[in-house]
Parts: sequence; structure tokens; C-alpha cells
Amino acid sequence: MIRFTTTVLLLIILFLSGVLLGMNQASLGIIEMRGFSNDSLQEAVKTNPSKGSSYEVEVLGQGFEQVSVEEKQKAYAEMQTDHGVQKLAFALEKAVKWVYNTIIFIVYQFVQIFYS
Repeated sequence: MIRFTTTVLLLIILFLSGVLLGMNQASLGIIEMRGFSNDSLQEAVKTNPSKGSSYEVEVLGQGFEQVSVEEKQKAYAEMQTDHGVQKLAFALEKAVKWVYNTIIFIVYQFVQIFYS
């Protein structure tokens, strides 16, 4: 039993060390593919606090700026108008399905009269 437990623990340790080594190699491969040879891009996401409460965020070397709440609210309002159109399309789809199913049911009942 001790031999089995030792073997299993050894296999688990080898597996986990292989996973960590593979993750490290993948990270180095991504850095080489992106063409960066400097050591400043070892992290995928960097955040730097700037003036006030805003942050400068850099993801894989590309910078992103902080957007105000008002702009987000405008975008949300535009999405809600699009959502209304989607609701209308969904209601129209349900109505067309109901009409189609009703017609099929009536034709089925009519055919049943002659072949029953």
C-alpha cells in the first residue's frame, strides 16, 4: 500500500511540474510571437494609477483609456432601443409560428375526416 501511495504521489508531482513547465514555455512562446524582446512585457496586464481615480491599463502592450459613466449610459440606452426591436421581432416570430401551426392543425383535422 505504501508503494502504491508513493508511486501515485510521484506521478502527481511529475504531472504538476510538467504543467507548470508547459505554462512557462507557452508564456515565452507568446512573447516571442509578439516580437517583443525586452523584459518589460513579462506581465499580460499592467495597471498604473494616474491622476485622480483613473487608471492606465495596458494589456499585451496595448493601452486602454478609461471611459466616463455618461458615455456608458448613452451606449446602454442605444442598446436598449435595439433590444426593443429584438422584442418586436420575437413577438412577430411567435405570431407567425402560431398562425403556421394553426393552419397545419386545421389541414390535419380536415384530412383526418376523409381518411378515418
